[in-house]
Amino acid sequence: MKKEYFTPKETMDLMQRQKHDYLNHLQVIYSYLQLGKADRALGYAKEVIEEIKELEVSTYLMGREVD
Repeated sequence: MKKEYFTPKETMDLMQRQKHDYLNHLQVIYSYLQLGKADRALGYAKEVIEEIKELEVSTYLMGREVD
């Protein structure tokens, strides 16, 4: 089976998408805290943490390998 690798540009694009996703999550949490809704911020943070724990690296890698 032939190994398929990411190009440097593809790696940067992937990292940019991840950064965008994490920043969006932080902005939601920050907004809840600004509105005085700490319990909603905690609930949202717990959901995001669980999603990240369950996220397989292979989801981001799309079947490719990083060497």
